[in-house]
Amino acid sequence: MATNNEIITLVLQKVDVLMEGETSTDISADDLSTMQDVLSKRVEFLREHNAAWWDDDSVPESAADSLADYLTYYCVIIPKSERMAFRGDSVEGFRQLVDLGAMQSSDEPIQADYF
Repeated sequence: MATNNEIITLVLQKVDVLMEGETSTDISADDLSTMQDVLSKRVEFLREHNAAWWDDDSVPESAADSLADYLTYYCVIIPKSERMAFRGDSVEGFRQLVDLGAMQSSDEPIQADYF
């Protein structure tokens, strides 16, 4: 499982704010607070769309990269010339999260009709 700070680190590495080996502790407290707020709000949105099934601060490794891709669009000021590339990554991340969420078991019994 990945923590929220690990997801934030991954997002900031994807948008070239942090270099390899740096972590979310290497940014200012204000920036970290902003990132935590963005993460919290976007995960809530994902939950409303059944695309986030994990507990807070326990992102499954299978969803971590897709979540980071999704969040990149919301974490940077993007020049118009690059906006579509970031949006494409974000949309793809969202789709992957929806697909992963659809594969989660609800542990609810199902009824089958046999003929």
